[in-house]
Amino acid sequence: MTDADKALATAARGILQTLESAGLTLAVTDTGALQVSPASHLRPDQRVAIRDHRAGLVALLRLRGALFIDDERHRCSDCVHLQRKGYCAMAQKGLMPGVNPWFTPAPHVLQHCHFFHPNAVELGAP
Repeated sequence: MTDADKALATAARGILQTLESAGLTLAVTDTGALQVSPASHLRPDQRVAIRDHRAGLVALLRLRGALFIDDERHRCSDCVHLQRKGYCAMAQKGLMPGVNPWFTPAPHVLQHCHFFHPNAVELGAP
C-alpha cells in the first residue's frame, strides 16, 4: 500500500462509516470492482459519494483486508432469489432437492449456497 493509497483511504474513512451505518456493505471484488449491497437500500446521493470516492474506498477496504473473495459465504438478504415474503425462489422452483418449496432462510446469517446471485450494484473499475 503506497502513501497515496493511505491518504485516499484516510479521506474515505468517514464516507465508509456513513455507508456502513446506513446498513450497506462494501467490498472489493478480485477484479477491483467495488461491490455495494444491498442495492435496494442505496440512495442516489450515496451512489454519487461512492463514485466520487471510489479510489479511496477501494484503498480503505483493501487496507482493512475486506476482499470479497476471502469468504464464499453469503447472506440471503443479499441474494436476488430471496422473495419479499422471505421465501427462497430457488426452493420454490424445486431446484433444491429435499428442501420444502416454502423454505424461509435466515436472511442475515452467512451461509454457503451455490444458487446465490448478488442483489447488488457493482461499480466497475474506471
